[in-house]
Amino acid sequence: MSELWCIRIPGPDDVFAKPSKEHAEKAKIEHDAAITEWYGKQKEGDFKYLPLLENMLAVVELWPWDAQEHEQSMAEDTDT
Repeated sequence: MSELWCIRIPGPDDVFAKPSKEHAEKAKIEHDAAITEWYGKQKEGDFKYLPLLENMLAVVELWPWDAQEHEQSMAEDTDT
């Protein structure tokens, strides 16, 4: 069986299946760019309520569950 890939983003519902490692890496880049831009728009005083940006970046990793759950996650993700 081939490896199954995902990205993990801190927070609830934080693991997203991707069809390949390349797709996961692309999704990580897109997420990290969006969250970095969002953090850049926050006011200085807001940072005391936010986690560090470094803690909000996505991680590319192997899917932790079985192939059926990977397939189900893929079906639910419209941004694959």
